[in-house]
Amino acid sequence: MDQEDTINKIRNQRYLYKLTRRKVANRDEYISAIVAAWNEDEARKIHPNGWCCDGEDVFNTWVQSNEVIVEKIGVAESNLSGVILSSFLPK
Repeated sequence: MDQEDTINKIRNQRYLYKLTRRKVANRDEYISAIVAAWNEDEARKIHPNGWCCDGEDVFNTWVQSNEVIVEKIGVAESNLSGVILSSFLPK
């Protein structure tokens, strides 16, 4: 954890991140998500269904953490954390 992460946690300040996949989504897979997290590394490990999988795709509906594109898009309200919105391609 770096100094900025420590300050953010003291202030209870998370950021909004847009998660997208490098690979094209198939049916029954997530396409993207908006999440609130302390930093990019934490955001990358959040599964779009709301469960933190620590970077592992245990549900076969998302991609491995190294295949996630993470883009900081804003500052989250202090009470927000985890998945805010996700997009899923149904069967």
